[in-house]
Parts: sequence; structure tokens; C-alpha cells
Amino acid sequence: TKGDAQNGVGSLPLDDPVVVLVQDAFGNPIANAEVAFAVSSGGGSFDPALATTDEAGNASSTWVLGPSLGAQTANATATGAPPLALTATATEVVGAPASVSIVGGDGQTADPGEAVDVLPTVVVTDAADHPVPGLAIAFAVTAGGGSVTGGNAMTDFTGTARPESWVLGPNPGPNTLDAAVAGLAPVTFTAEGKAPLPVGDFDIDVRFLTPVSSAQREAYERAAIRWRQIIIGDLPDEQVNLTEGSCAPNSPAIDELVDDVIIFASSIQIDGAGGILGFAGPCYERGNLLPAVGAMTFDDDDLRQLALTDRLDDVILHEMGHVLGLGTIWEELGLIMGMRGSDPFFTGAEAITQFFAIGGQAANPVPVQVGGGHWRESVFGNEFMTPFIADVNPVSKVTIGSMQDLGYEVNIDADDGFTLPIPAAVAALRGAPYKLNEVSLAELRRIMAARLNGGGGP
Repeated sequence: TKGDAQNGVGSLPLDDPVVVLVQDAFGNPIANAEVAFAVSSGGGSFDPALATTDEAGNASSTWVLGPSLGAQTANATATGAPPLALTATATEVVGAPASVSIVGGDGQTADPGEAVDVLPTVVVTDAADHPVPGLAIAFAVTAGGGSVTGGNAMTDFTGTARPESWVLGPNPGPNTLDAAVAGLAPVTFTAEGKAPLPVGDFDIDVRFLTPVSSAQREAYERAAIRWRQIIIGDLPDEQVNLTEGSCAPNSPAIDELVDDVIIFASSIQIDGAGGILGFAGPCYERGNLLPAVGAMTFDDDDLRQLALTDRLDDVILHEMGHVLGLGTIWEELGLIMGMRGSDPFFTGAEAITQFFAIGGQAANPVPVQVGGGHWRESVFGNEFMTPFIADVNPVSKVTIGSMQDLGYEVNIDADDGFTLPIPAAVAALRGAPYKLNEVSLAELRRIMAARLNGGGGP
């Protein structure tokens, strides 16, 4: 037995789990045996109350002590064996709540009418700094006109509590949320409803070549607006002549004056969800290499899956960036070094300035993912132009600065307040990422030709 005869704090879990060994009459461990843990004196509980042994015959459970000082007892019972007596001693107990503190979710910004990214979180402790579990916390909006869901929360064994969501009010400006504990002064969370960013004179004309759902159409519209907040300057109109099918599968012929960029958008059957996402990039470039026409062609199954997992907006925004030149015209403009090596990096002056301003440190700034086309994921974490889409994908000043380096007039302050994560936090920030499996237009055409000729795909 491990974890027996521990000392702990009444009302809290013991530091170590209780582990019991189940053996047969010959001393061999028994796997998949059920062991029931039950308190016999002192109150408290076990989690889980019924555990199953592993291949080594061990079953474990966490003993939460009762609220009283002194000895407490319990037993563990396996079918066909006598109960095993367990003891623990509460050498101190949790006292009355003495303080409530903010531990997360304060000082955020969000769009008016939208939920903050990080849930407001408090911790309650007693005079001896023990966490106080099972305590009612009331979260309530006190300014800004927003709303809170799950505002009546209970502290867990770590003394922390949080609501289910906090949605800001409908107008730009300050919002506040109080967390109140009986007998203590409330603590106040603040959040700022962001004023809408102005949209500049840069025009993005999205033309759909295939039927799209309302969710997909709205995602393209939101992405175009977001990019027009970033790129604000008008480009000279460009006379464009393109033959049919030269930009994307089924793209029409073009003979017109373009202001500022046309994007052909389509979804087709490529290889099913989870495989090749598709192609996004320019098809026709001005003399200064800035795109005048581009295409975004996706696997239809992937688009539907992205909508179901709430990642459609982020993917469309990301791929539209490639059409506008992000990662796709760097080499043509001489803005990337070491493209085919193990440490490629972007050399644009404004991107470098912004990289150091947000905490960047690198022998060769700005670090690019091996193979090019994206910021290096191990450095940038969940920034939206890495090759992964995470739960939250903010736009950085580095990305906006790189667009200035391409030749666009930008609003450098149209970012999402991104700063570089410490390396150890990169994986946690990404969460469960979606890898963007993009291909070139030439590769996409090869795949589709193989399908047409009965090749079945790549």
C-alpha cells in the first residue's frame, strides 16, 4: 500500500494518492480487478470511489479528507478479499475564507458583443493560505452592459472558480465584472470593447466559382474586411488579361481593369477531409509583384469540417493572406534567406523591427518555417500565419510589418496585441492544432488531372 498514514488538511485532498495492490494467493498481481474505496470515519470522500487495477495489480484513488481535525479512517475492498484499513490525519483544517484574488482573465480586449478569450478566474484562500473549496462565488456584470453565463460558480479543491463565459457589451469601451464572496470585498475584472478598426481604400473582390454555404460566404466576407483593416492603401488599377482556367480549375477568362485584387474562390473534391486542404496564392502579379488576381481552391470536405470545428474563419483569413503575397512572393522579392536550408528567415526591415518589439530573439530574424511560406511555429506559437491553426490565432505586428515590406500601405496598429510566447508555452498555446496541408497550383492541377484520368488522386 502507498499513500497510507498521510497527514493533510481537512476538506482538501491528500498530497499523494492512495495506491493498493491486489494479488492472488500466490502473490501474482491481478489486473482489471475492481477496488472500492470508502470512508469509515471523519467524513471526506474518494475520487474515484471505484477503481480498476492496472497490469501491475495497482488501483489508486485520491482521498479528500473530512473537515475535522484528527484521525480519519477508510478502507479499500476488492471482491473476495478482506477490507484493507487505511488511516490519515488532518493536522489542520481549512478556515473561513480570508481573501479572494484574481488569477486570470483580467485586462482583456475583445470585440463588442463577443466573449473574452480567457475566462475570469479567482482563487479563494483562508488565513493560512489554504485553498477554500466548495465556496459559492457570484460573478456579475457591473458595467458595459454585457452578460455572464454560469455566474453562480463554486470553488474547486484548488480554491479557484470561473464562469462559463463573459460576453462584452454591444458598444466599444470599458466593461467590468465583479466576483463576490460572502463576507469579503468583491474583486473586479476589467475588459475593453475594441472600437472597430477603419477599413481602408484597398479593395478585395471575391468571386465564387462554385456554390458556397452561407457560413463559407460569410467567412470570406469577414476575412476580406479584416485584410482591408490591415492593408489600407489603394493600388493603381491594373489591366489584366488571363485565359480561361489559367488561375484555378474552372476560372474564367479575364480582360478587365482590376482594383485592387480579384480572388477566385472555389471548393472541389480533392481527397476528403483531413488530407490536402487546397491551394491559395496569386495568379497574376503587377510589375511590383503585388498580386492583382489570385485563387483560393479548397477541398469541399475540409471546408465543411472546418465549419463544424469553428476554424473556418481563421483558415480563410490565413489563406487569403497567401493570395495577397504572404509567404508566396517573398522569394521573388528577395525577402527570404536560406529558403532551402534548416534556418530560413524573412529579411524585411519593418517585420524585423516589429519582431524585436514583441520580444523576438533570433540570430536570423524573422524565423520562417522550414520550406518557407509561414512564420516558424516553434517561435510564433499560435500566431495566425504559422502552418497550424489553433483555438485562438492572433494577427501580429510582424505579419502586418511584412505586408509593408512587400509594398503595401498598412495600418501597423491593426494587430491583435500578439507577443511572442516563451518556448515552453508554444505547444500549450496551440492546443490541438489543425495543420494546413497546402499545395501549389501546379500540384493541385496534377492531382485533379490524375483523378480525371482515373488515377485516384496524388
